[in-house]
Amino acid sequence: MLAQLAREEDVTELNIIYQQLLQRTDDDDEPVEVHALDELRIEDVFSGAADLGVEKESLLTREQLEYELSFPDGRPVVFNDRIHRNGLTAWKDQDALKDAQLDLLDDLRLQWHQLVGIRAMARMSFSAGQGVGLKSGILVADEVGLGKTAQQMGFNAFVNQEAEMQVLGNALSPAIGEFSSFWFLVT
Repeated sequence: MLAQLAREEDVTELNIIYQQLLQRTDDDDEPVEVHALDELRIEDVFSGAADLGVEKESLLTREQLEYELSFPDGRPVVFNDRIHRNGLTAWKDQDALKDAQLDLLDDLRLQWHQLVGIRAMARMSFSAGQGVGLKSGILVADEVGLGKTAQQMGFNAFVNQEAEMQVLGNALSPAIGEFSSFWFLVT
């Protein structure tokens, strides 16, 4: 995987730079020399590449993603199944949806790219082994308006759903069923 992102010489030079920086004291005023990074352009990093971190999930269909996440109808079980076209919610007006015309309510489903993101977050959050340093974190950085908030809510609902399945002694979703370090402390 690393070979797809950087040349071995670049990685070696970055390791040397980090070592120099880590060995510095407060009295060091000498700059650390950087050569390979002078020629690095951001378009070189991303040209022709798939979305970083979702390479595996981007090959899955909507149906496969829904199965992997145990999201019937394309959403977590705890999500509402309908959404008002004009944005009316019970949060703003308790009676707003009681009088809403049914033709203004649409089915609520996560978009394919949001399911891809949730599946990728699940894969990157849990590992087959246990120990510090096995996973380093996740950065969700899609364009504005693509649904990062809905994606994060979906991931939170997914984790909650898996914890509930574990408490009940049921099988975990295929997305993380293979990982042994998915566990929660239940009190």
